[in-house]
Amino acid sequence: MTINVIPVAPIAPDTAICLGDSTPSLTAVGSNIQWYDDTALTSLVFTGDTFASGDTLAGIYTYFATQTVSGCESPADTAVLTINSTPAPTSSDTTICLGDPTPDLIAVGAAVQWYSDSALTILEYTGDTFASGDVAVGVYVYYATQTLNNCESPGTTVTLTINTGPGVPTASDTAICFGDITPDLTSTGTNIQWYDDAGLTNLVGTGSPFTTGETIAGVYTYYVTDSITGCPEGAPDTSVLTINAIPAAPTSSDTLI
Repeated sequence: MTINVIPVAPIAPDTAICLGDSTPSLTAVGSNIQWYDDTALTSLVFTGDTFASGDTLAGIYTYFATQTVSGCESPADTAVLTINSTPAPTSSDTTICLGDPTPDLIAVGAAVQWYSDSALTILEYTGDTFASGDVAVGVYVYYATQTLNNCESPGTTVTLTINTGPGVPTASDTAICFGDITPDLTSTGTNIQWYDDAGLTNLVGTGSPFTTGETIAGVYTYYVTDSITGCPEGAPDTSVLTINAIPAAPTSSDTLI
């Protein structure tokens, strides 16, 4: 009677890849290799030295490889397949006005890299804080990635917008007679604001049209400004509302001839 020695476990190395990479086959060095996906070695998934697991999703996949010599199956060596997924870093868009200092773009992540194309082939800078150097009016789009476990994430889109300053809005003067319905004042522009002082400290209305509420005879001067996203208010235009008093009746005398 021959009592065979239980063979040692085969050698099955671990493997780590990045999500999206081609999943390599797992390999084991030994004789009559068998692959299981449970520690009890009851769920056989493949027989052979090279095992294509077919796993493609991010996660950790554990397999157990044995070898069989002279009819005796060895203990298992553990082969771990890790598919790493790296989330994109976090960042925010920035809007400024022409002439303002261009702020650095910032992304929060590990080993951040900045690209100027969506295919992530044109590397502009490495680091959390990126000084783009853009100063002209326009919309500039960059893509920030981070790298964890040697896996680079998808790119986060970061947009820098440099706007021209707002122009002077157009507001016309209006004159009515006392007792007439006071018309609203109107102005062209994007984000219209109305003030009743030249220092632009007392905001009395926003948007167009603007209802003044004035009904008493007099001359009312308003100052209207415009602004756009990322830019402060521009120079004001004036809009004068004149409510003319009703004149007294003329004097005259009767005549008899």
